[in-house]
Parts: sequence; C-alpha cells; structure tokens
Amino acid sequence: MRLRVFVLILAALIGRVSAQPVEPVNTVSAAHVRATDALTPRGEAAPLPVQNFTVSRGIGIVEDDGGSYWPGLPSNFTGPATFRLTPTANNTFMVQRVAAQFDDPSTGSLLFNGAVRPILSYLDANYIRYNLATPLTFAGKQYTTLSVSTWGAVAFGNADSTQVNYDPTVVSSMFRVPMVAVWYELFYYPSDARIITKAKPQSVVITWQNLLSRHTLTRCTFQVELFNNGDILLSYQSLPVDHGIVGVSTGTESATHQTTTAISATDLPLAMQVASASLDDFGGVIAGVTLTLKATPAPTGTENFRYSLMINGVETISLQVAANQAPFTVISTAKIPDFPATQINSWEVKQTGETLSFRFPATSLEPYLNPAILPTLNMWAIKSTRFGGAGFLERTVTQTLPMNLTFRHSLLPAQIGPAVEVPAVVFHYMPGVWDTDRIRESIAAYLVSRGQTNVDSFRFFPTVYDDGLRHSNYAGTYPRQKSVGGVGTIPARTECDCHYGAEFSALGESLGDEAITHVALTHELVHEYAFYADYRDIDGTVKGLWRDAGVPCFGGAHPNNGLANPSMFPDAETTAPTMSVMGGSLTGVFNLATPRFGTSRVEMYFMGLAAPAEVTPITFVQGGATKTITIDQIISANGPRSPAYIAGQTHVFRVPTFVVKRKSEAVSDSQLQQLQSVLWRWQSRFWRETGSRARANITLDGSCSSTLSATVLKTVAAAATGTINVLTDSACAWTAMTGDAWITITSGASGTGNGNVGYRLSANTSTSSRTGTITIAGQPYTVTQGGTGRARAARR
Repeated sequence: MRLRVFVLILAALIGRVSAQPVEPVNTVSAAHVRATDALTPRGEAAPLPVQNFTVSRGIGIVEDDGGSYWPGLPSNFTGPATFRLTPTANNTFMVQRVAAQFDDPSTGSLLFNGAVRPILSYLDANYIRYNLATPLTFAGKQYTTLSVSTWGAVAFGNADSTQVNYDPTVVSSMFRVPMVAVWYELFYYPSDARIITKAKPQSVVITWQNLLSRHTLTRCTFQVELFNNGDILLSYQSLPVDHGIVGVSTGTESATHQTTTAISATDLPLAMQVASASLDDFGGVIAGVTLTLKATPAPTGTENFRYSLMINGVETISLQVAANQAPFTVISTAKIPDFPATQINSWEVKQTGETLSFRFPATSLEPYLNPAILPTLNMWAIKSTRFGGAGFLERTVTQTLPMNLTFRHSLLPAQIGPAVEVPAVVFHYMPGVWDTDRIRESIAAYLVSRGQTNVDSFRFFPTVYDDGLRHSNYAGTYPRQKSVGGVGTIPARTECDCHYGAEFSALGESLGDEAITHVALTHELVHEYAFYADYRDIDGTVKGLWRDAGVPCFGGAHPNNGLANPSMFPDAETTAPTMSVMGGSLTGVFNLATPRFGTSRVEMYFMGLAAPAEVTPITFVQGGATKTITIDQIISANGPRSPAYIAGQTHVFRVPTFVVKRKSEAVSDSQLQQLQSVLWRWQSRFWRETGSRARANITLDGSCSSTLSATVLKTVAAAATGTINVLTDSACAWTAMTGDAWITITSGASGTGNGNVGYRLSANTSTSSRTGTITIAGQPYTVTQGGTGRARAARR
C-alpha cells in the first residue's frame, strides 16, 4: 500500500473526553478533499456501462464515472522543511514547524552504502544496529543502541523483526516498539544512496541521502536529530513525494476503550455469545475491537464464525474464524472509500483463547460517521454470525452504544508558528484509492458483451497512483478459468463466476521502467495457473507444498527464501543464470540481484507448457537442511495437469490490455503508442521466456496478433544479414517493409501465418552510428548499427 503520511487523531472515542489541541488544516488543493465529503458507503456498484469504453491503438480505454476513484489525503508540506518534537510529561509531544535547516552530513560516517550493497526491492529492507557514544533518553527511558531502518525510521534499542514488521504498511506494528518514523516508505537504494550517522556532543544525526521512492524519480534526502534530552528534530531537504509515514511511538501506548456488556442470548452457541466488547482507540490512528467470547471459537469443516462491528446499523469491518486457518479480517460492506481499501492486508488480527481482537486504520470508519449523512446519530454494536457447515445464525449480541469519532488529517504543521500537542502516534499521508474490484468486473462485463469469454487474463493500467506499491501488480483474486484440471487449477470462489484481471502500476510509472513492467506482465499471467499445489509426502499424507511443508516458499505462488527456483529457459542476453519471474533464488539463499526471466520447470508444468519428465526435483533449503519434492508427488496429490502439454504446439494466451482513467481525464496518444510498443516488446520476450512454447495475443477481440522473435538489433559497422521469426495465427496475413536505404529485405516481404523475414545491412562507413526500422506486421524491429571503429555487438 502506498502510503502518504497523514494524520488521523481520534480526539475522543467516548462521551465527553477532552480533545487534544489541533491545528486547523486548510485545503490547499482538490486532492485534499476527503472522498467522504461526497460519497456515502455503498454496496457492490454496478459495472461501468459499455458507453464508458473506447478503443485506441488496440488498447481499451475505461473512463470511470466518478464512483470508482476516491481521492487521498496527501501531506501538506514538501522539502525543505524542519519540525521540532518536544516530549511532555504526559507521554505526548509538542510539534512545531521551524525555519528549514539541514545538518551537513558530509563529515559523518557511512552506516549503509548503496554503492556496495544496493537495495533492489521492498523484500530486502533491514535494520542496522548503531551503538551510541552517549545514552539517549526517549519516552523516559535511556538507550545505548539504535536500530536504523533502511526505510527511513529509527527504532530505539535492538529492533526485533518479529515485532517490527519490515512492511511499513502494517501500521499496528508501530505501536509495539519505541521508534521514530522520519519518512517511512518503501525505498530502493541505488548506488548513490547512503545512510550517514554523525555524533555530536548533545545529539546524534542520522541522514538518509538520495533514496529512491517508488513514486518519483527524484531522490529523497531527509534526516532526524535525536537529542540526549529526548527532543527530536525532523528535517527534509528533498521530499518529492507526499505520501509516506511519519510520527513517533513510545512502545507503551495503550488504547482508550468504550466497553459494553453482552445482551443475554442463551439460544446461541457459546462461541457466538459475546461476554464483553470494547471499541478501542490507539492514539487516534488505529481503531479496533476487542471481544471476549463465552467460549473459544472452534469451527469445524466448512463452518465459519464472523464477528462484525456495526456502525449505525451497517456492518463495517469483521473478524472471521474458519476451520484450519488463522483468523482474518473482512470488509463486510463491499465498497467503501476506506483509505485505503487494500490496507486490509495489513490489518492486525489476533486470537488468544476466547479473546479476539482486530485493528485497522481509524479512517476505515470515517465514511460511516459523516455528519452530513447522519448528523445526530453515531451508534456502534457487535453482531456475530455463524455460517457454513453448522448452518446459518446471526444476532446482534451487544448493547448498542453512542460513539463520537473526531478525525485529524494532518500531523506536521503547514506553517511556522505555535506548537501543537499530539499523542505519540504514527501517521499516514496517503494517495487516492481505486475500487479495483469494480474496475475488474466492469472490464469483464465489457468483454462478455463483446462475446470474449475465453480470455485468460486482462491487465489494466490506472493513469494515477492507487493503493499499490511501486509496480505493485495484482493478478485477479476472482478465478474465472475453469478449463484446467489437476495441477494448475486456481482455487475457485464459490460465490461468483468472476473474471481475472491484473492491475498494474500507474501508466506513467510503468512506461518509465519497462524492464520491471515486462517482468510483472509475465508474473501476473503465471498467477493464473500457479497459486499453490499440494504434494503427497513419503508417509502418504497430502501436504501443502508452500503451506504445510514448513518452508516459507511459494506463498501465493511467490517463492521466497528457501526455494531454488531457476528459470527453465535462461535469458540468452545475459551470461548470468536467471531465476523465475515468480521469485525465489538459484540456491535457496535469497538473492534479489539475480535477473528474473521466464519461469521455473514446475511453473511451466502448471501452465501446461512442460511435460512431467521435464520437471526436475524441487529443492528447498531451510536451516541448513535440504528437502526435495518431485513432480510425481505433486501429481499424486493434485492429479495431472489437464490439458497436458503437447510437444511442438505453441499455446496462445489471451491477455487484452486496458487503461483506466478518472472521469473527464485525458490520455495522450503518445502514451498509448508507447504502451503499445511496450506490449509488443513484451510479447517477444514472453515467447523467448517460454522457450517458444507460448505466445500472447493482446487484442481485445482475439483477432490477429503477431509476435516477433526479437524487436531490437544492435550490431557493428560491418555488413550483416539476419532473420526475424514472425509468429501468428494461420489465417493472419502480414507484410514487412523498411524505409531505410541501408536495410534490404531479402525474403519474407509478406506472408500468412508463421514465417520469417530475412534482411541484409550494408556496411556503415561513417564514424557515427545509425538507426533504422523494419516494420513487420505493423510492429517495429529497430536496428542500430555502430560506426567504424566500434566492435561490440549485442542482440535482443
């Protein structure tokens, strides 16, 4: 979830609790307008009508009607800016914006050097120990060690990775450890990025320099100065993004509670009876519910227990307990602007015996408390529901009590001026949120209306950032394909016959990083067939290959530390070995620096692109021990993949592309042309990634779609000849032509179905390089020929 650090302070949860002093927040742009000022909580929205779809350059354009995108709450400052935080006696902080300043880090010491060890992905972040020469006081306690996060935060003492989640989106974890989030983001570390420490007589300064955010190509540089007396100075030299996390946590915060006692409901099972319930306020940022049941929930088979927070009679957020899996959080009302929607993945759920608790961003409740909708009534209650194997029961089982929530949407003051008192909390500024489920369903309905029911997947690029990380792409969570049996079958949701869709990063960003976009395009397509699989162990029991095998591998088909997952067909353009685009490593030791290209042998089998005999044993490395699982064990547990791979046949995957834009927003033809070229080049790469066993048809209607075996040639000045393969359907005609006099087409100027184009390049007698194009089936094959004296050649 991309985060914009913005501040929510619930000043009072119960009755007439005195509110903290707050700074008025002036709206400075339309982006600051809360979605809830205009939108009410709603149920499942109808798909967008066909009239909202147009087609340009073979790409579908979807215009939202204003009901699928809710603006976010960006920060109200950018760098340069400086803020002083002074602790008070009652565990709060006085925050004051002061004149911008920045301590010169050039005389400091390197704590982390991106030139020595670049950080390439959010999975590779870590905390670095820093020993203090002089003890620091924070929240009344002295510390001699700091844990500096490569993501822009400092934890006091030795950070325990079991308590401090390495994902900043997990807000609730901030309340477990004393820490300062200076600008907590999912940062990359290019070669010029640094973390620099500087010890001073009364303080220590920690500077993050030239970090690369997921949302801008401009480097971020900021620092924190921690004073021995407990004061904190936050300074931002360059902060080109307005969404991240900032704030302080003392690690001792406790919730204020509004409690209630259950109504007698003796006709219900004890596990559905709530002995007591409380609505919890963690510093005004995290809200939650804690339930004490009259018995520990122990559902069996397909039985489920759900416990829902009711706001003004509407189910808002629920905790669900099912057999043989951990409790999880659900949004009971399907579509609400809950800031952000996908932060559900980071919500905290815990069960200890009969006590259940779940925590979530307090803003998730804001749509239900809009005074313009319900000016006089804000009531809450708990409802418990049982469904599944034991039958359906539901009851509101607690007293309904009044609730008063007050929201604050800024932490750091916009102007230099008086100090503002705030609790010790971590705050979010956030981007807007797309209702991506509605977009998926709208695209699916559009395709069905055009008779396109055999699509393997579709992908869509929003024109603005939504609720994802940089290149945060989603294969659809609603399986549609039902043509596959055995291994490769997606676990279906029984409540709908929905369609798959892969959501990609914002259009501009995806175009700006084509290499990663190409990996993501293949990655999301593979998800259509590789989510998980079981295997039959040597003792005869069926176990989950990436669930019960005791190794954190292939979780959601994302191989992680421990799985050796090399590509079946390595990248011919590099001499380095490659691992699958799905992740993993080459040896079982996690290594993100390894190039990602293609898929592993077992993933190829799941996709119907390899025979069982081609799948070598799958190797796990954990705790120094190696375990292997064979394809026979996987087939024994799941059944053979159907349809099976047929040697010599090229499988065609249908994957049309869409761009999703906000209402009345323009999309330039140059962007669509660039996206079209990116997709053409991906088609060529995908054909090579699968060892020429598969290609992609990216048209909206399944009409002729050609794939070139290569899209770029770089060669030396000498005369040369070459051949390009053209892959297409048997009835599809194509032509090849060039307007460059030094390029001659020697064969294959036209054809139908698969074919080859031969060409000859005359020698380049100039000292300068030159670039020409062969246009084949409407797609460019770009040739760059070096000038005299240049001897290096490369092909791709």
